[in-house]
Order: sequence, then C-alpha cells, then structure tokens
Amino acid sequence: MSRGKMLQKDGKDFRIDCPYMHIPYLENKFAMIVDPMLASGSTMLYLLKSIENQKPKKVIILCAIACKYGIDRILKEYPEVIIIAGAVDPILDERGYIVPGLGDAGDRAFNT
Repeated sequence: MSRGKMLQKDGKDFRIDCPYMHIPYLENKFAMIVDPMLASGSTMLYLLKSIENQKPKKVIILCAIACKYGIDRILKEYPEVIIIAGAVDPILDERGYIVPGLGDAGDRAFNT
C-alpha cells in the first residue's frame, strides 16, 4: 500500500513518506507500536490514522524517550491510546528534536 501525507499545524509537523506499509489485520486485537523516540508525533499520528479503520481493541505505544509535545498531540486526537515511555523530555526544538533527547536516532542508526 503506498501512502504519503503532509500534516501541517504548529510548524513542528513533518512530511511522512511511506512507500510501503504492511500491517496485519488488527480488528479487535491489541496493537503495540514500538518506536525509539516519540518527538513531534507526526509519524505516530500517520500510523494511527492508517490503522484506525481496522478498529483495534487497544493501541499501546512503547518508546524509550518521548517529548511532551508529541504525547499531547497524540492524546488530543486519540485519547484512548496508551503511551509508555522510559523518559519524557519537556522540549521539542525548532528542528523537531527532543531536548535534551538522544540526538538523531536515525543518523546514529544509519551512520549518516
């Protein structure tokens, strides 16, 4: 399934390009979404929008570190979602990075 969408609200939203997505059938099942960092929430909102028509029984987001901004955005649109984070940092900078955060996890993972 090819998807791509531009989300725009507060200037901390990012274009999400997902040329391929394969999600198992989730109706009446628990869905656990694991992401190392939840920053602006743009990617997670994109994914939640992609699965909402399947009507999962419960959605749990698990991340190592999160930013209050991203948590608030997700819970505003999906208040029934459970978010579990190892740590919550208060600031999201103008680049969309969590402060102090871990740096850019993608850059670290792919040595870019």
